[in-house]
Formats: sequence, C-alpha cells, structure tokens
Amino acid sequence: LSGLAGPKSTTAAQLAVRQELRERFSGRPWVDVLSKADLPPEELDPAQRALLPTDAVRVSATTGDGVAELSARLSSVLQQHDPSPFLR
Repeated sequence: LSGLAGPKSTTAAQLAVRQELRERFSGRPWVDVLSKADLPPEELDPAQRALLPTDAVRVSATTGDGVAELSARLSSVLQQHDPSPFLR
C-alpha cells in the first residue's frame, strides 16, 4: 500500500484483489499483513482508509519490525484450525 509498485498496483487495486480472495476463500483462516511498515503511509482518501483491515499485522522486511508479531499470529491461527481440510 506504499504506492511504490506502479500504476497497476494502486491501493484500490490491491484492496480489490484482497476482497476477491477473501470471497473466494471464505471460511478459511486468514491473516492480513501490511508490509513496508517502515515507510511513511501513503496518503489515502477516507474511502480507501476505511477499507484497510484494522487487525492487520504491520511488518517491515527492512527493519524486522512486526516479524515476531506475524510469527505469533500465524502460530495462533495454525493452532486454532486443523489445516488438513485446506491442503490439496
């Protein structure tokens, strides 16, 4: 959502893909992750900001911020759900 990926990867486009995936895989465990947490947030209009997942884990591959939280969240999700129905 940093706006650095080019015109085909706008915030709106990324959120639309997220929504499509959520619909396509409804009922499956889901963890939202916002990367590049070390960068200042892109200026979003209020409508786009309202669509951002409020419980997303914010991570930075550059600084490592949020990686421990992401690991803990993924471990929690895996402990709460039997993954076998989702493995094909």
